[in-house]
Amino acid sequence: MRQGAVVFALLLCAGTILGVRHAPAMGSGALRERWAETMRAKQWVTAFNDGTRKDVIPVRVDIIVVKVGGRENIVFRAGPEDIEIGGPIVSPDGTRLAFVKTHEEGGRSRTAIYSMTIDGSALRSLVELSPPRLPIKGAQTGASPVAWSHDNKRILFFGTLKDEAPTRPTPRPGDPLAPQSLLLLEVDSGRLVTLISAIGRRVYGSGIGGPAITSQAWAPDHRRLVYMDDRGHIIILDSATRSEEDLGRGFSPTWSPDGRFVAFQTPGDRGSKRAGDYVIVQADAPHETALLLSNARGLFSFWGMGYWGAPLWSPDNRYVNVLNVRSEQAYPYLVDRISGEGTELPLRSLGDSWGGKP
Repeated sequence: MRQGAVVFALLLCAGTILGVRHAPAMGSGALRERWAETMRAKQWVTAFNDGTRKDVIPVRVDIIVVKVGGRENIVFRAGPEDIEIGGPIVSPDGTRLAFVKTHEEGGRSRTAIYSMTIDGSALRSLVELSPPRLPIKGAQTGASPVAWSHDNKRILFFGTLKDEAPTRPTPRPGDPLAPQSLLLLEVDSGRLVTLISAIGRRVYGSGIGGPAITSQAWAPDHRRLVYMDDRGHIIILDSATRSEEDLGRGFSPTWSPDGRFVAFQTPGDRGSKRAGDYVIVQADAPHETALLLSNARGLFSFWGMGYWGAPLWSPDNRYVNVLNVRSEQAYPYLVDRISGEGTELPLRSLGDSWGGKP
């Protein structure tokens, strides 16, 4: 376990409520082996972008790789007209992918959300979005801002529909980012529902950053979802009634596959180099909270290092994965929610989403 990065077991007082029990401490190697064996046995699915030319720095994204049970397959290759490919998002059941892609057509950039099966078949454009102002060939654009519902019938996404982007001057430092929309797409019918018309206004230096939604935004009831509002608060939204519950300040919220918990990163201490801790909150009232992962830092830690990113749940609700940023590289960091132990995983172990049967 690395200096300045300490994993705590969940509080004993919350153990009965959150289903946590204390287990004997295990070495990180044992945890990695247990996790890898579970991935293979249950054939869990993850996906990520990569580049076919390793001699180019930075790597130019031109493929999508799917890992099933730890075995990699290239399921999409960029065509000559493709410009940018967003990080692929795996459906909760591990059968489908969704991603944002920008391509050139008739001298203009066009952007859309696409879906396909995890073997690369049935590629389909779902909804067209406003293209980026200056798309860059092969750029690393991060995780696509989309989330599958658990029945694969709905996609939640954050963005701006084609031709709806307001005419704005080029933003200057300190200007708020242009608001976008939080929308719900009925996959089969193509019906669109606007849940929040203007969200994502961020001002540099405000201390509020990160995505409005993550790949695990949906509850398994296909109705409730969790997002971060413009105040930096974690909000549970009922997509049918539009009622909301405020879980307090935080970043990158995710909903556990069994529907019991919401996990997110809390804000760091004001004026310090310390990023916030990760917590698990009961999804239903009274929203009991327990510590998942402490982001305490050592004396010689630098800003930007530590644990960051969305806390992604494994399909069986046992493991949570974040990113451990050290030096110039971010490594997957796995936490066993039951024992409280954590371990760093090799690169390419996990992408921005995770799916499969429990």
